[in-house]
Amino acid sequence: MTNTSTAREPGAITAVAVAVDGTTPRVVTLDPGDLAAFQRYVDGYIEGITITVAGHATRLYLNEDGKGRHLDGDPAMASNDLATHLADRFLHAGDWIVGPVLLVGGEPDDDGNDTSIHPDVIAYLAELLSVPLAA
Repeated sequence: MTNTSTAREPGAITAVAVAVDGTTPRVVTLDPGDLAAFQRYVDGYIEGITITVAGHATRLYLNEDGKGRHLDGDPAMASNDLATHLADRFLHAGDWIVGPVLLVGGEPDDDGNDTSIHPDVIAYLAELLSVPLAA
């Protein structure tokens, strides 16, 4: 179940949602087993890549058909400059990320579930953007 408060429910993880509309990324909490919640944040089926941000493994979930929708003119799948910047060294030359993304911890728990994004990553994003990240 999705919850945008900073107080975590038991079993919930902290993530950062990065939209493409120029708004500041948001800190969100969600149930790591709620696939539908992940899909709502990326507006479709998810695809994940592991990147390193601020020295910490970070899982970046994006819409697996984002580029196809982008080429079809879907405004929800515009280029995501922040996500592309974060993932740049993990992408092929000339590649980019489109659409909203969700950032979580890069190391799964013992059961294979996603974990919370590292606080240093949230601090890095706030510093990079010169704004505090809020729920």
